[in-house]
Amino acid sequence: MTETLISSLSKLPNLNVKARSSVFRYKGKELDFQKIAKELNVQAILTGRAVQQGEQLKLNLELLDATTENVMWSELYNRKQTDLVSLQSEIARDVSNKLQLKLSGADEQRIGE
Repeated sequence: MTETLISSLSKLPNLNVKARSSVFRYKGKELDFQKIAKELNVQAILTGRAVQQGEQLKLNLELLDATTENVMWSELYNRKQTDLVSLQSEIARDVSNKLQLKLSGADEQRIGE
């Protein structure tokens, strides 16, 4: 999921997305979002938790303002495991919209790839 979201979001102009290798070093550690933001030189951080129950996949995502640690956006996605590919595209669009990026038709198509 992480790799696909990074790939989709990195295709958007005016949005700098950090590489998986840069962000995974924080996985499983106590999170100090302001410190992480400074180390990565980012303005927002997307965090999430995934829980699979049988064929159902629940994703709880939050987009945080890295400076204030205020939640800019939060969403709970509850989908079937088979809907994972379309869910990744939906999440990329939702995050982009919340970051107030104006997507052209070409950008919208690139997210879905």
